[in-house]
Amino acid sequence: MRTTLILALATTVAISGCARVAESQFNPLNWFGTSQTTATPVDADGNRIPLVQAGGAQEIDARVLIDSVESMVVQQTSFGAIVRATGTAATQGAYNAELVPVRADAGTLTLAFRVEAVTGTAQGGTLSRRIVAAKTFSQGELAGVSRIAVQGQRNAQVSSR
Repeated sequence: MRTTLILALATTVAISGCARVAESQFNPLNWFGTSQTTATPVDADGNRIPLVQAGGAQEIDARVLIDSVESMVVQQTSFGAIVRATGTAATQGAYNAELVPVRADAGTLTLAFRVEAVTGTAQGGTLSRRIVAAKTFSQGELAGVSRIAVQGQRNAQVSSR
């Protein structure tokens, strides 16, 4: 027993000294290699080329409006309000839901209930297509707003104070 223990301990120490995990390919930190220094891109006059051009980056939202908005609740908080809406998607599998501000005019804040739609899925039951999204607003963002509307593809829900 004692000889087996000493032999196992000696083998473990010898093997651990042969290969270091820090330098092995099993270490996730080594999967992408090391970083490299490259020259900064410049134009013909020697000025650095910016990553974002003068017009700025433009984000394109390819999400669609949810099929119908079932309910909407505005909960007041100490910092402003939370708008929470429940909607039903046209088919199962919709994800990435968000209440996106569209416009704020004449005391009405309009939000679009947008979801990422999955094509080629079954319609399924109403409960399996239900999605909840929420967005917080500060008191400054709600200054002058007396009505909040959440839009869907078929309908909208409105809350007034």
